[in-house]
Amino acid sequence: MPDLNKTLLAAQSQRNPTGNITYTSSISKKEEISGYAPVKGHSWVVAVTEPTEEFSAPLDKIFSNVLYSVFLVGMVFLLFAMLFARSIVAPIHRLQTAALALKAGDYDNASVQVKSNDEIGQLGRTFNVMIDVLRQRGLQTKVLVVNETPSSAVPMADTIETLERELVDLLEVSARSLNSTLGNVMNFSRFEHQA
Repeated sequence: MPDLNKTLLAAQSQRNPTGNITYTSSISKKEEISGYAPVKGHSWVVAVTEPTEEFSAPLDKIFSNVLYSVFLVGMVFLLFAMLFARSIVAPIHRLQTAALALKAGDYDNASVQVKSNDEIGQLGRTFNVMIDVLRQRGLQTKVLVVNETPSSAVPMADTIETLERELVDLLEVSARSLNSTLGNVMNFSRFEHQA
């Protein structure tokens, strides 16, 4: 308590009239904090002492509540980011599966179920239109093969196969680009969550 006594004497002489001090109590052997101020009109100094643990307990509770709140908000943000990412990934995956079916020549499984009106939904509808066009051209090719001479039907079949390959290549590039963009969105959401 010698530090407390010196501080209170300094407050009484007006060199340091108000403030606080942290010291180790010689009675309780614990760290305590004391606040002091002079009484106007008298030569008295009033001091209030409390163990540091009790003094900082409300602040520690506020800090832990803030920490839990930040964690909870982070988890909610992460959940929304994952749901958002899934809403983008699922249509791209369906489009990629349909493109692979088209590449294999399976026109029946090469269509995409479109559930949205955004850019991915527009891409899916465009893909379905292209599949329908390719089906029609495939039917026309079969008719040409049956009705025409083999020499005139072969160039048409080669043209359709070339168009199919180009379409599949274009769709694969688009799917990779969208997957890359989605990966960037996921990485950004992880970065934001960590920050």
